[in-house]
Amino acid sequence: MKRKSLYIVLVFISILTARAQDETVNGNLKITGNIDATGSNKRIYLGGVSASTFGISYSNQYPNYGIFYTEGSPDYVSISPNGNANNGILNVYGDGNIKASGNLNVNKNAFLGNLNERNYLSIISKEWPEVRFQTPTSDRQIRLGVAHSDDSGYNVNSGDFYVYTQTSNTMPLVVQKQGDVKIGSIKRRSYLNVVSKEWPEVRFQTPTSDRQIRLGVAHADNSGYGIGSGDFYVYTQTSNTMPLIVSKSGSISLANKSGNVGIGTRNPDMKLTVNGKIHAKEVKIDLNIPAPDYVFKKNYNLRSIDEVAKFIERNNHLPEIPSAMEFEQNGIMQAEMDMNLLKKIEELTLYTIQQEKKIKELESLNTKFIELQKRLEKLEKE
Repeated sequence: MKRKSLYIVLVFISILTARAQDETVNGNLKITGNIDATGSNKRIYLGGVSASTFGISYSNQYPNYGIFYTEGSPDYVSISPNGNANNGILNVYGDGNIKASGNLNVNKNAFLGNLNERNYLSIISKEWPEVRFQTPTSDRQIRLGVAHSDDSGYNVNSGDFYVYTQTSNTMPLVVQKQGDVKIGSIKRRSYLNVVSKEWPEVRFQTPTSDRQIRLGVAHADNSGYGIGSGDFYVYTQTSNTMPLIVSKSGSISLANKSGNVGIGTRNPDMKLTVNGKIHAKEVKIDLNIPAPDYVFKKNYNLRSIDEVAKFIERNNHLPEIPSAMEFEQNGIMQAEMDMNLLKKIEELTLYTIQQEKKIKELESLNTKFIELQKRLEKLEKE
């Protein structure tokens, strides 16, 4: 009996001692009630908020301010300085999702999602939801967002995605909700810069074709396409050619390897087909046929005037010159026609020379005839 009384006294003394000093627990500590750390605004509670939520609360006045674990589908941990243990300012779910109802500042790298499944970053706001980027060396932001309402000042409509730059107070890139893309701003001079390690290009492709049209700048000389480093080009994947090249010196090359150029027509049948009139001060033509100087050679077989007259009588046009019907059907090959006309002029020159010789012969005979006539008249008078 004395031993039992002594044991009770020792337990009571140990409890008094525990209240007077810190206690270290080396094993598990199971507490079914609360731990009360008294002091000004320094109370800590461990316990359950509901049947499915329990955690650590930092105030005895507002027990739902703290860190809580809630069982659910899925389970989640909630940090709640807003008095709601079931939906804090930051919720981390067991399936990997994170929900933040306030600002989330990350001072290091942040990784969202994983490579094993499809993931999303959702930004929800009462109005004008945005992602904002800013460097320590600038107080001007670049923002990505979705327009909350129409704004004619920025030329953006409700639901459009935009890129906003605070420096110029413009939206240089707008992707409209129907899919159209607007680049630049009507407020200022704008540019689209394409920067690449090599062969920077803008590529165009329609759903009905797997062949692209590309605009770009040559990274290096390429004799296969007839292009030099720094030249601008239009490339067509269908024919694997560059039908338009603007050299860095300012020269323009059209259809230099294949293809034709049409003005006023969509179906050019030659290198340059013009459906209309051409106004020029001068036109230079490189000949691919010989000039008809051979007409003046001694061995040239010049038709007689009688032969030409008979040909015209039968055909109603000059020899080696197309008829009016042929002109109407086939048009005129200018270089060929110019050479044929020159040939006729040279032949006409030969006819003129022959005629001039005959005229001089006749004049000589006529002079002699006149002299003879004078002599006869004189003899008759005698």
